[in-house]
Amino acid sequence: MRIATLNIRHGGGKRVSGLVSFTDGLKADCLLLTEFRGNRSGLELAVKLSELGYTHQSEITGDPRLNQLKWFLKHPFNLVRLPPGWQAEGAPEQRVAVIQMGGLTLIGVYFPQGKLKAPVFDYLNSAFPASAMGRAMVIGDISTGKHFEDEASRSFICADKFEQMLQTGWVDAWRARNPTGREFSWYSNKGNGFRIDHALCTHAMDQTVNSVC
Repeated sequence: MRIATLNIRHGGGKRVSGLVSFTDGLKADCLLLTEFRGNRSGLELAVKLSELGYTHQSEITGDPRLNQLKWFLKHPFNLVRLPPGWQAEGAPEQRVAVIQMGGLTLIGVYFPQGKLKAPVFDYLNSAFPASAMGRAMVIGDISTGKHFEDEASRSFICADKFEQMLQTGWVDAWRARNPTGREFSWYSNKGNGFRIDHALCTHAMDQTVNSVC
């Protein structure tokens, strides 16, 4: 099974055709889109991805102007219902979406900025401890990483919370296979690179991973 994630930025806008072509090229069985919106562009994108075989999709609700997470799969899955109000201190956008299938738990994430990341980290560490998860993965836009490894300096806020996840058992699948590598998934307007998109696995899950890119 191939699992992929993509931040489509502000709901995709007029880039639907390009996004469809790009996601088709990923050849993923399971796809997580972050910054998905339930507006006209989002609905068009969902229909076109369904035509590509992603007929099993998670639901989105609420204000169509807000960023959300949406899962697209070629196989049936079960959506895990999260308790309401856990992220009351954070921004109103959807931040966590969890699905299960065949003994595998996939925790899709889209983190807010600044100190608002802290309650999301705290919730994940509390609700989804790696030691109790079996085969599981946290995947998506975490907006954080390690100082001097996932960024050139030490500007990340809540880097200590990210470290805590690793220390409590989550494995950075890409870093485990590229211990001295430097690769970025987002660049600032000044050209500074940051690796903010991650796939964190439990040890049981990491042992089944063939490659990460």
